[in-house]
Amino acid sequence: MDWHHVVASQHPEVAEAGGEDGRVLVMLQGDGEMEMEICVGLNGTASRVWELLGSRQPFPHLLASLTEEFDVSAEQGEQDVKILLQKLADAGFVILEEKKAPAEARRE
Repeated sequence: MDWHHVVASQHPEVAEAGGEDGRVLVMLQGDGEMEMEICVGLNGTASRVWELLGSRQPFPHLLASLTEEFDVSAEQGEQDVKILLQKLADAGFVILEEKKAPAEARRE
């Protein structure tokens, strides 16, 4: 996956609740075939990522916002955010879409 072209967003069926100290709980309810609910608690930093995902952030914009807000290098921030987004996507909480620029899409 080319992360420079990834747009990340919250899954539309995820419910959330604010917790203490900036923490957020997110819950994904099962559909008719999967009768299971998954609930995850996000710490303050992950909660901020979650908040930014509410507006369908392109990965580079998301990363720029976070490295500006938090005392972290661009390299470390990129690594940490990729890991978090992939884990949330694997669990079904986040949708990762690879969007190519119009010029790149026409070349294919």
